[in-house]
Amino acid sequence: MPGLLQQSRSRRWMLGTLAGLAVPVILPARAAQQNAPQGELLFIRAGDIYQWTPDGETRLVADGNAQSPRWAPDRLSILYVQNGGSYSNLVLYDLPTQQAHLLTDNESTAEKGSPEYVGGCSIVVDPDWARAGLIGFASDIQSTTGEMQLWLMGGPGQSPSLAPNDGTVSGNIEGVSLSSGGSLAAFTVTENESTYVALRDLISGENFRLIDGAEGAYDPSLAPDAKAVVASLRDRNGTSDIWLVERDTGMQSRITQGQQAVGATWSPDGRWIAYIHATGETFQIKAVPLDEQRAQATGDPRALVDHADIDATSGLSW
Repeated sequence: MPGLLQQSRSRRWMLGTLAGLAVPVILPARAAQQNAPQGELLFIRAGDIYQWTPDGETRLVADGNAQSPRWAPDRLSILYVQNGGSYSNLVLYDLPTQQAHLLTDNESTAEKGSPEYVGGCSIVVDPDWARAGLIGFASDIQSTTGEMQLWLMGGPGQSPSLAPNDGTVSGNIEGVSLSSGGSLAAFTVTENESTYVALRDLISGENFRLIDGAEGAYDPSLAPDAKAVVASLRDRNGTSDIWLVERDTGMQSRITQGQQAVGATWSPDGRWIAYIHATGETFQIKAVPLDEQRAQATGDPRALVDHADIDATSGLSW
């Protein structure tokens, strides 16, 4: 069952010397782990939900139509989108019981295939689940124009409601990322065929335009302490890379170079950034060590997973 990693009691032995004698030197496993990514990383392959850990990959949910999996705060369940074609729903999968529960019901009751059916269906995309319990997602529910808006849900089983909004953001919203405390959201806005990353105060509804790229910015992810955001910025050659942007100053720092990188997410301790790298033939999930204080990568990216059927648009959850 996925959960927070427990500290191992195992030790690694190295050969040391003391007064000319060979003696064992015990190094805690935790010291070795500091130089390698740890934890449980969710991703989608061919519509099913998989988990990466340092021990390998495991399929957790065989759905066939799953998208955008996100860990629950207690790691005992997974929130994801189930694609139904003309509609999509939020689903909660309980890991202990291996049962799935619909949190939304967006399929029309009209005759399937009819104009009324298509017009009566709604979609949800790109949910996130804050550690404080708040769920955020983008949806065209109740929209007369089909525009995707930011919605909030206090928790599973609670009714969703439109997020507060000062009205300064116009355009479709996707790629929702919530702060740990649930008071702030980052998201992608598509406006006039371009994309940028915005922040919204979920108490006042005030919006802030934070990140623009030469050819667009998208897929934001708020740091665990909400002091920075990583996002994909596309250059004029069409290459997307991960950049870190400090909220207070707006200072931008490049994290990857020429990686065609999307779907970034932070490790829970803020020491790593994972992302999906499109190689042209396959998709690789990589992780790069990060010094958030200096806003820079501290090592080369590590390849964790490599498959042709990874769904890059679904992103990752760590």
